[in-house]
Amino acid sequence: MTLFDQVLAELPKSQAGPKCTVGVLIKSLDSDESASLKKAISTTGMQRIPSSTIATAIKSAYGVSFGREALDRHRRGLCKCEEDAR
Repeated sequence: MTLFDQVLAELPKSQAGPKCTVGVLIKSLDSDESASLKKAISTTGMQRIPSSTIATAIKSAYGVSFGREALDRHRRGLCKCEEDAR
């Protein structure tokens, strides 16, 4: 983690605005489905699944559409997500 990433991670998140769409979806799924989605989102390194691929799979599986940017924010912890949705 770079110094910039560390400082950015320590900054307080804004509580204004809409909730994290990824977190809302995760919390709405049953435990097996949410665990599967969390696992896909948390992949790193060579196993990392691109956000655009995950967004396409979410639309196909659940009929929910949102941009890869929402997934990227969620992955970086820059969303307004509740901790249990990570």
